Amino acid sequence: MSKSFNGRVVTKGNLSGTAAVAAQKLDLTKILEHQALQKDVEGKILCLPSAAVSNFGGLYLLTACKTGHAPAAMLFSDSIDTESASGILLASNWLNHIIIAVDQLGQEFLNSVKSGSKIEIKDTGEVIVS
Repeated sequence: MSKSFNGRVVTKGNLSGTAAVAAQKLDLTKILEHQALQKDVEGKILCLPSAAVSNFGGLYLLTACKTGHAPAAMLFSDSIDTESASGILLASNWLNHIIIAVDQLGQEFLNSVKSGSKIEIKDTGEVIVS
């Protein structure tokens, strides 16, 4: 059974893919430092509450884009954090690498999605989990 959620569009796009879920705040620096995490998020739709505060989180996300280890999209149950937002915007402007992002999807979204779930993202901010 599919569930639909509506959030705020941070970066627009349409995408269907597979979820990688972090039920707790994720330290973005770990994307590059941990090989297993790279494989878990690379090209996937990363679902998380928000990222853990780090002065370098945005730069690590930018580097993940440059090295091919970035998620295809990031879906936040809470409001996007400044580090994720800066990394996503820098990747778009400097590398022409778009990471679709939607925030404010709510805790029910995070409770409903599991790693491996199929997700459809619409450019209106609608997210469908099946």
